[in-house]
Amino acid sequence: MRSGLNLCQFNNLKSRTGVETLLFTTRGSTDMPLRGVAFSTSGVENFLEGALKTDTQDFLGRMEGFAVQGVKGIS
Repeated sequence: MRSGLNLCQFNNLKSRTGVETLLFTTRGSTDMPLRGVAFSTSGVENFLEGALKTDTQDFLGRMEGFAVQGVKGIS
């Protein structure tokens, strides 16, 4: 079994099937020296910007704030 995640495969999946993808990883506590990672296809980015008035990095920052501090981390 191959390990690792190839983000190009998500773009290939969109090209072949039209599937849109959103992938966020973030730390759950300040004890972890993990940097948040975001990947999204263009349709997801358009949705975030048009419907939610945000972008992937802002959304990721809010998600990390919530994961670390709960509701007060997103205000």
